[in-house]
Amino acid sequence: MGDFNAKVGSDNSDYEYVMGHHGLGEMSENGELLAEFGGNNDIVIGGSLFPHRPVHKVTWVSRDGLTDQIKSTTSASAENGEGASLWIHRQEEKIGRRFNTRRLEDAAVRRSFVEELENQAAEGGSVEDQWTAIKNAFIATGENNLGELRTQRKQWITDDSWMKIEERRDAKAAIERAKTRGAKAAARQRYTALEKEVKRSCKRDKRAWTESLDDEELDDLADRISAAGIKINVNKTKSLDINTVNPSNFTVAGQAVENVESFQYLGSQMASDGGTKIDIGARIKKARAAFASYRNIWKNNQISRRTKTRIFNSNVKSVLLYASETWCVSVENTQRLQVFINRCLRYIIRAWWPHNWISNAELHRRCHQKPIATEIRERKWRWVGHTLRRGGNEICKQALDWNPAGHRSRGRPTGSWWRSLSKEIKEVDESLTWQQVKAMAGNRPGWRSFTTALCTTRGAQEEK
Repeated sequence: MGDFNAKVGSDNSDYEYVMGHHGLGEMSENGELLAEFGGNNDIVIGGSLFPHRPVHKVTWVSRDGLTDQIKSTTSASAENGEGASLWIHRQEEKIGRRFNTRRLEDAAVRRSFVEELENQAAEGGSVEDQWTAIKNAFIATGENNLGELRTQRKQWITDDSWMKIEERRDAKAAIERAKTRGAKAAARQRYTALEKEVKRSCKRDKRAWTESLDDEELDDLADRISAAGIKINVNKTKSLDINTVNPSNFTVAGQAVENVESFQYLGSQMASDGGTKIDIGARIKKARAAFASYRNIWKNNQISRRTKTRIFNSNVKSVLLYASETWCVSVENTQRLQVFINRCLRYIIRAWWPHNWISNAELHRRCHQKPIATEIRERKWRWVGHTLRRGGNEICKQALDWNPAGHRSRGRPTGSWWRSLSKEIKEVDESLTWQQVKAMAGNRPGWRSFTTALCTTRGAQEEK
C-alpha cells in the first residue's frame, strides 16, 4: 500500500494494542489516523514494538530540518522478497522469565553475577551457537544469583479468590484458542462471568479483612505509621504553574520538585496555559480506542443503525465528552471533535466517498446527532444548574462567584470558561445579569426554558 506520511511518536497510551513505545517524536495528525486504522482493523504497527536506531525509523527530513517518521506497509509477501512489512497481525506473545534485577544493587551480588557470567562466556562457533551460549549463560547466572521476580500476593486475598483468578486466566486463554465463532462466544461468555465473580470475591475479601482488624491491631498499625512518619514521594510530586511568567521553584524534603507543562488529574489533562487543547486531544485518543474496541459491532449487518448509534452515544461519545462541562472550547477544538465524530458515524453507516457519500447535515439527520458544540453547551449549562442549586457552602458553587485578585496583562484577554459563560448569556438577552441567572436556577421549568433558548441559539448559528 505504499508509504504513510505519519509520525506515531513514542507515547502509546491508549494505543497499547496498536503500537509500541519505540517511535520518534510526537504523534502527528496522520499518525492518529494510522493508529485509528490499526485499531479498527486489528493490526499492529510492528516498527514501533522493538528498539531500532533512529536512522532505521526515518525516511525523510522535513524542510525545517526536523526529522519526521514514516511507517510503511507493503502488500508483498515475505516469500517473494519484495520488501519487509512493518505491519503485523496481532498474535499471542510468549513472555519470558523475569529475574529480580534489584538484587544487583548489592555490590556482592553484582560482583558474583559478573564473575560467573564471564566464566560461562563461550568463544568460537557459528553466530547461532554463540547466541545460544550467551542466552544460556545469562539464564543460568540469573537463576543462581538473582532468582525469579514473582508478584507479591495481597494479604487480604483468600485462596478461594486466587483460584477464581486462575480460572479467569484459563478462560481468557481459551478465547484465544477457540477455532469457531460459537466456541469463541461461549469462551468469552464464561470469561465475563468469571470476571464479575472475581471482582465480587475480591471485594468481599477486602471488606472482611478490614473488619477483622481489632482495636489492638489498629493501634499497632497507627504506632508503626507514626514511628515511620509520612514520607512524600518526591519523584511522583509535580509542580504546575498556570498562566505565569516566572515558574515557581520549591523543594520537598530537600529535593527539588519537577515543574511540568501538563498534569493528569482525575482523568483530565491540566495544562500550564489553562487551555483545553491537550485534554481534548487525550479524550479523542481514548474515544478512538473505545470506538475500535466495538469494530465487530460496527461491521455487523444484523444490528440496526439505531442500535449502533445508541451504542456509539453511550460507549464512545461519553468517553469523548468526559468533563466537557468545564471545557473552554475554541473553533479549532470544536472542529477537531466534530471531525472525529463525523468519521466514526461514516464508518458505522458506510457513508464513504465516492460511492455512498452524503453531506454532514444528512449524516447527522440519519444518525440523530446534534452538532458537537450544541451538546457541549447543553452539558455545561446542565452542570451549572445543578451546581447553583447546591447548598451555599459548597466549594463548587462558591467557585462560580470567585474573582481572582491581581491584574491581567496588556492585550486582548484569552478565552476562558467564565468569559464563554457570560457571552452565551448575552446571546439570549443582553439585559440578563449573572445574579438573575443564579436566581433562575431554583425554578426548574424556567431554567429549562432558559437553557433551551441557549442551545437553540447556538444551533441556529451553526446551521448558518
